[in-house]
Amino acid sequence: MYAKECENTTSTIKDYIKRLYYNCATSSCKTFHCSVQRLVKGSHLTSLRYLHGNLSEIYPWFNFLIFKLSKGSKASTTGNFFVRHDDRHMADDNENYIIYFDRNFQTTWESLKSHNFSLILKIGKEFYIDHYFGNSTMKKTDEYFIGFATENNVLCDENTAVDNRECDNVGKSNTLLPRSLYILILFLSCLRSYILFSFF
Repeated sequence: MYAKECENTTSTIKDYIKRLYYNCATSSCKTFHCSVQRLVKGSHLTSLRYLHGNLSEIYPWFNFLIFKLSKGSKASTTGNFFVRHDDRHMADDNENYIIYFDRNFQTTWESLKSHNFSLILKIGKEFYIDHYFGNSTMKKTDEYFIGFATENNVLCDENTAVDNRECDNVGKSNTLLPRSLYILILFLSCLRSYILFSFF
């Protein structure tokens, strides 16, 4: 009896966390550009790995593909794996071009039968400087980066998400609030379960 009740409670917590995860992700799409602008202006980004680590900490629901391009670069994405891109982040006269999508998915350079979705990024070779993808991989050719995935992204894709790029206020970002709220609610949920079952 208690095992079944515990299972139901755990399932309810998981469902709630999934909904919270999705809500935090979709709401952060609107403020992503300005938050990254604040991050770039407010810190000395020593490397793309460092930027990737900061973004992953602030946005634990996203995966990131980050490129360093020379000023005046042009990049375009095609394919049936939906992503969202963010640009115009200048650092040392170079531009950080960021692609982001659901953290549950990763791109890989391998094209297997199970990989039904593809992402193709075209960058002029005269503009490309460097990149960092974390745990994701892509195949690099002369002017293209090509990656594959088993499932499609539904968080913040170019077709559905609307973001705000008017960054008038360069104060402290409130981006960390959803993540703090996530941790607090998770803690309270676990505490509630502990109290509930400690009486039996």
